[in-house]
Amino acid sequence: MCLYKAGEAKIIYSIHHYVLRRPTFQKMSEVTVLGVGTLFLLFFSFSNSSSIVFQKKCCLQDSACLTEQARSILKTFMEGDAELGIEKMDKMSIEPVEINKNGLIFEDKNLEVEGLQNSVISNVSVNLNFKAIVISSLVKSVVITGDYTASGSLFGSPVFGDGKSLKKFNGVKMDIVFLYDIEKNKDGNDVVNLKSHVYSVSLIGGVYQCYENAFNNDKEKSDQLHAMINDNWSIIFYTYGDLYFSKIIAKIFSGLKIFLASQNLKDMVNY
Repeated sequence: MCLYKAGEAKIIYSIHHYVLRRPTFQKMSEVTVLGVGTLFLLFFSFSNSSSIVFQKKCCLQDSACLTEQARSILKTFMEGDAELGIEKMDKMSIEPVEINKNGLIFEDKNLEVEGLQNSVISNVSVNLNFKAIVISSLVKSVVITGDYTASGSLFGSPVFGDGKSLKKFNGVKMDIVFLYDIEKNKDGNDVVNLKSHVYSVSLIGGVYQCYENAFNNDKEKSDQLHAMINDNWSIIFYTYGDLYFSKIIAKIFSGLKIFLASQNLKDMVNY
C-alpha cells in the first residue's frame, strides 16, 4: 500500500542537484509548475473581479515589492477563479502521462497534484529591456497520485502491474522566464500578453515513488522494484519527470495568460 501523509516526509535523501531541463533559452513553446508560473499572476493581481487584493501597487522594477506581494497572495490564487475560468491549482488535475521508452510501457491517469500552495517564492523580477519576467521558488514537496498500468522492462528487467500510483517530489526548485508584450485590448486598455517561456526544474530532496499491486502483489519482486527506483530517483526524475511537470506548468500558464489578458494593466501595477 502506498502510504502518504501530507506534510510528513518519511524518506530522507542526501542533497544533490539534478536539472530536469537545461535552463537555457531554447525554442519557446506554448507549454510551461511547476508551480512557479502562477507567481507572475500573483504580483499583478490588483482587480475588482478577482478575490486577490493588494494593499498597494508595485513598480515593475521593484523586485522586493513584487516578491513580497507574490508571497502574500499565493494561497488565494491557488484556489482558482471560476468567474475568469482559472482552475484550482491545489489540488490540480492534469492529463494522463504515457510512456513508451527504453522498453517501458507505462500509463498514469486520473492524476492529481498537491503541494503547490506551499511554494516559497525567493525572487520575482521584471526585465523591461527584454520584456521578461523572472521567477524563482522552492516547493517543499509536490505529490502526484493516480492510477497506473505498466508492462515491458525497466533497468533491463521485466515489470508489470496496475493500481494506485504515488510520487512525492521533495524540495522542488523552479526557475522560469516569461516573455511578454504589452498590447491594447478591444477597449483600448493596456494588457499583458504572455507569449512564451523557458523553465528549469531541479530537486534537492529526492523522489519517493510507490506503485500498488506491482507484480500482482508479489511482495519480494515489488520490494526489489521499489528499492531500485527509489535508490536511483535521480535517473527516473531526469528521464521521466518532465512528462509530469510540463503538464503542471502548462495548466498554470494557461490560467495566468487568461487572467492577464482580462485585466487593465494600469489598475494592477505602476509602469
